[in-house]
Amino acid sequence: MYRARYVKNDKQVAVKILPEEVTDEIVLGRFDRELEILRKLRHPNIVHSFGGTTEGSHRFYAMEIVEGGSFDKLLERRGALPWELATKYFQQMTAALQYAHSHDVTHRDVKPGNFLISTNGQLKLSDFGLATFAAAQNLTAAGKTMGTFRYMSPEQIRGKNVGPRADLYSLGCVMYEVLVGKPPFDGTSAADILDQHLNKTAPRVSLTVFDCPADLDLLIASLLEKNPDKRPASAEEIQQRLETVSPVKMVSVDQTEATRNVRTTPAMETRKERQTDLTIWKLPTWLIATLIAVPLVLMGWSLQLQQKSYAADVALDSWKVAWDSSDENLQREAATALGKIGRVRSEALEVLTKDLSSTDSSQLEMVLIGLEAAGGYAVEHKNEVYDLLQNSPEPEVRCQAKQTIDAFEENVSSRSTIVQFTLLALLGVALFAVYVLAGKKSQTDYFSVYRIGLCF
Repeated sequence: MYRARYVKNDKQVAVKILPEEVTDEIVLGRFDRELEILRKLRHPNIVHSFGGTTEGSHRFYAMEIVEGGSFDKLLERRGALPWELATKYFQQMTAALQYAHSHDVTHRDVKPGNFLISTNGQLKLSDFGLATFAAAQNLTAAGKTMGTFRYMSPEQIRGKNVGPRADLYSLGCVMYEVLVGKPPFDGTSAADILDQHLNKTAPRVSLTVFDCPADLDLLIASLLEKNPDKRPASAEEIQQRLETVSPVKMVSVDQTEATRNVRTTPAMETRKERQTDLTIWKLPTWLIATLIAVPLVLMGWSLQLQQKSYAADVALDSWKVAWDSSDENLQREAATALGKIGRVRSEALEVLTKDLSSTDSSQLEMVLIGLEAAGGYAVEHKNEVYDLLQNSPEPEVRCQAKQTIDAFEENVSSRSTIVQFTLLALLGVALFAVYVLAGKKSQTDYFSVYRIGLCF
């Protein structure tokens, strides 16, 4: 693999070249087939090919560069992912397989290392060297298995003709590893791992990940069935099931039927009296709605911050390189990107502010552009920016410094609003807890506690 530049449009690409000394017909056939497949597949979650050649001893093709690294490296750094984030990745993986299968392409080597991550967090399926068209010639010798042991389906291990459901089994192995932090089957040797795929029932995700939704747990268990006919019928079915994954499973119970013909005891009568006593205490509807909404809003906000933090981690290194380049347009883009990343990662602001004392007016202007993008998150540098506004001899720098200071003040105001809302929400929940613990039941007592909260 090489990084190359297409001279006609100055676009950088990744070039995959097969060495000229390779003469094995099976290897040559696989390379030709991979190029043919990538020419056919055009999908946001599949690496894009720009074409190539397979003539004579020269075999190569160009494809897009995906800067974020491979998914297995992400798992090495972070370990198991929370099920909410993992489900979003699963949907992208499934979308890629669904598209490939709809074009009669079976990948046959689905594993974390073959999913690449772009700088915006998008997954792209790559490496179709083992893939086959449904009607194409099978280039694997009879009885010989190809693929990666930890993710290989039982039928693939046995050397049988494999179809889309073999990819779905491999996808189940990947899903399990993403949630648990290790593959469902592992061992000290290839033979041991292959034997487990053939004969051992896969462990359930929920045994390790206690907050895994039941729908997701059952889906992965069905993907890891030894018999292909017992797995989901298609990637499209998996996609539909992923869209309905929920952490809560509501169960409806018919109380009339459940209590029919049950003999009442004195102890049960006492419990019934206590239940009736508790129902006398009724909260206003608006308060119940608030107590439900506040945790949901805070949870959603927390999840959003977590996703932004992950995206910032992925993009930061790439934009650091761009900032240090000699291309002024690229540096300008990097300044804005680093400023936005600086809202969740202070390291990005450090990259910018190390050049805040530069004597190069063009460099200073780009630093200020980045700090403007960061807004109130870079307000600690306000004095330095204000000094540039007062003393810089360059009008472009002074103008940009003024815009940056305006951005500081505007964003600080919005941040303060968010903090105030969060504190008020937490205060409301705390007051409700005090009220419950105090055992207040009269309307007068309730409003006295509420008034104390408002005064506070």
